[in-house]
Amino acid sequence: MENQLESFQSWVSEKLGFTLSAKQIDQFRKYLELLQEWNQQVNLVADAAAETVIQRHFLDSLTCLQSGIIEDSITLLDIGAGAGFPGIPLKIVIPQIRLTLIESIQKKCRFLDEAVNTLELAQTDILCDRAEKLARLTQYREQYKVVVTRALAQLPVAVELALPFVQLQGTYLAMLGSDADEQIAKSRIAISLCGGMIEQLIPIDIPNSDRQRYLVLIKKSVHTSQQYPRRAGIPQKRPLVISS
Repeated sequence: MENQLESFQSWVSEKLGFTLSAKQIDQFRKYLELLQEWNQQVNLVADAAAETVIQRHFLDSLTCLQSGIIEDSITLLDIGAGAGFPGIPLKIVIPQIRLTLIESIQKKCRFLDEAVNTLELAQTDILCDRAEKLARLTQYREQYKVVVTRALAQLPVAVELALPFVQLQGTYLAMLGSDADEQIAKSRIAISLCGGMIEQLIPIDIPNSDRQRYLVLIKKSVHTSQQYPRRAGIPQKRPLVISS
């Protein structure tokens, strides 16, 4: 584990310009150990080996920093947080972020709660409910400077779930794979209906990986209509795309 953490620390310094403190490295170590322990009982990740977690989850999460929009003290919402990616790694590196994690599965929420407590992450809230319901509440709707999703759903669905939480002139950051262009093309109706506009597509390289990754930045240009998101399950069943 130590060799992998050293390589991880070097990559963060060289590629992202962040020098991790001893405390931050210890937080990543504790996070990894807690994830491996819980993964024996709860399906958090497919492979909990140290090298895999560090590369596929820690490094991948931190590529969000290459967007240049995640800064000190911003309000950041991670929808479908699962085991805490990308929200918790981002919070470790930039502790001043005011982080909210949304996860609808109770077992995963319990893991997130223990992780936040173990890592002593201040200003971090966990909401154990569906995004479709929470987006209707005034304390959450259009309250976040940045909303991020990773492997949540196809982009037309994710857009409908995410943009209602983004404040005006804020940004929805979607982490996508090699089909990013196709996903964006399918999402143009959803983006327009929910008040957004494509701002930037950023290709991301992850060391020792042949997986192509992209960050898609969608700017919130107008308020989202109150009809979105539709009730739970409908965005998945009837995504906002042009019918063929």
